[in-house]
Amino acid sequence: MGVAKCRNCRMVYKYDTGTTANLKRHIGRCHRRYPYETQRSATSSPVSEFGIEAEPASSEPESEPEAKPETKHSPIAFTIEAEPASESEAEDAKPTRSRQRTASAETEPEHFLRQPLTSETSDLLDQTLLDVLCKDSVPFDLLESENFKKFVHTLNPMYNLPAKKQMSNSMLGVIYAEAVENVEDRLSSATSIALTCEGWASVGNTHYVAVTGHFLDKHFKISSNLLECSEVSNPRSAKHITTRVKASIERYKLQGKVVAIVTDSAADGKVAVSDLKMTHVTCFAHTLNLIVESAISDSIKSTIDEVRRIVRHFKSIPNGAETLRTTQHRLFQAEVKLKLDTPARCNATYDMLNRFLQNKVSLLVCLDTLGITTSLGNVDWDIIEQALSALKYFNSAANVISAERHVMISHVGFLSSVLLQKTANLANNPLILDEVQFFVSLLTQGLQERLEDFFCSELVAKAMLLDPRIKKLGFQNGLLSYKETHDAIVMDLIPLQTPSVDELQSVTTGVANEDVDMLFGDVLGANVTRPTETPRQMALDELERYMNMNNIELDKDPLTWWKVHHAKFPSLFALANAILCIPGTVAPGERLFSKAGQSYCEKRARLSPKHLKEILFVQQNVTR
Repeated sequence: MGVAKCRNCRMVYKYDTGTTANLKRHIGRCHRRYPYETQRSATSSPVSEFGIEAEPASSEPESEPEAKPETKHSPIAFTIEAEPASESEAEDAKPTRSRQRTASAETEPEHFLRQPLTSETSDLLDQTLLDVLCKDSVPFDLLESENFKKFVHTLNPMYNLPAKKQMSNSMLGVIYAEAVENVEDRLSSATSIALTCEGWASVGNTHYVAVTGHFLDKHFKISSNLLECSEVSNPRSAKHITTRVKASIERYKLQGKVVAIVTDSAADGKVAVSDLKMTHVTCFAHTLNLIVESAISDSIKSTIDEVRRIVRHFKSIPNGAETLRTTQHRLFQAEVKLKLDTPARCNATYDMLNRFLQNKVSLLVCLDTLGITTSLGNVDWDIIEQALSALKYFNSAANVISAERHVMISHVGFLSSVLLQKTANLANNPLILDEVQFFVSLLTQGLQERLEDFFCSELVAKAMLLDPRIKKLGFQNGLLSYKETHDAIVMDLIPLQTPSVDELQSVTTGVANEDVDMLFGDVLGANVTRPTETPRQMALDELERYMNMNNIELDKDPLTWWKVHHAKFPSLFALANAILCIPGTVAPGERLFSKAGQSYCEKRARLSPKHLKEILFVQQNVTR
């Protein structure tokens, strides 16, 4: 008995009677991607198709001199060695000279990597590279980087990296045209579409307006597709927004399908939507950030600015972070790093103040050690602590929005109501400082004024009632009338009731009613179901059955619920389909409140305007 050793992975297989089937199966199963060549020595025994010369172990010495093994170039190499099967056979096996047969001296897969790529493989690599450039907002200049070329050559020397112009002018254009066709096809099947308009600027101070469409697809999921991203000369002009929205509606044939348009809280967005004679919704995320920013600026700005100064100073000096960490360990406190807030992100301000307060003792020691002067007094520390009690609600609201990729207008309406109630209750606390009392009152006032669209909107009220997570819960504060919303939905349901009583009565067989009664009246009798419900009664019945069902948890997907129950409430689902597709923010919540979202915006801002439209369109609409 002998053993055959695979020189590719060093696995050892026993063999006898001159066959190496075990090793053959191993190579076919584990090393199929490596090409191999059949070899035969002039003096050797028959060779298998894998280049394995099988020779059983023999206890009789050979008289002729040992021949050197013949080698050929192939990535698969292995060794066949004679080996005693047991200790009792060891002595008999001693005279046997082990033979090593090598099918190749080349053990690394270099030969495989030098094989020419097929056209399919080359095209796939090109498409994958284009996906990376578009989806990660990487400038196409990367293709001209010598280091990147060297890296690609190291991965596979047979791959020809496309030129920058070939990638941006030819390949990008092809995939962009395909993406446009796919978006047009998806939008053609949508019955109701909500639009969002997001404005942003590049690092070169070039301003853009992006129009995105949102609708419920056949899988009961919210589908979002970028329709257009265009450069505008005056970012604060309502005319530019109106022009871009009109162009998107005409290009994708959305006339009669748009149910609402969501913009930020700037006045130009509201004016533009008014000019279009469509329903306007204010972005909840932008409004929330403006409320907090404005309230801080008019009340406790000096305290917050001093906190920012200290945090910025600790981050700028070389030994600042290390001194703080050492002090925390020495005082047996948790290691909590300082964090500087980001403009226009209320949750970042909360995080900065919260970390600053947690490090109070360590910071006071470090300030003295490093000789940093500060104007923070005991009152300022109290202001920070009490301000956090108000900002925690806004931080939680931001976290809730960030957790959802598609923030529905129904959820935003309910969130606005709860946020106002909790903030207003905090203002009645007699133990808080006057400065914080004023800060809380400004937050309450900002919520009431800036979120008026959510508190008084019939559209938002209908959305909450049609959301199986909320229903009546959205009407507890009395700002919206449940009865008025209930009646409005009933009126919307009446035209959707089919078949109606009139339709049933109008469809006859052409036989006179008196003849039917004379012949069949006594036979049928009470077994005939006669339509007695009016469309209004049918609408009321469907709505009541829906309202009597239990609410689902707030962290559940309402569209999944509708997917299961849409057959029970067909008319209500038709309304939900037209309303629940409306988002409460102009962009995904993660982009508005998270560090990852900030990173995305920074990368997007660095893109060249030359192919920006095509790159973002592919980025948002192409999935592989």
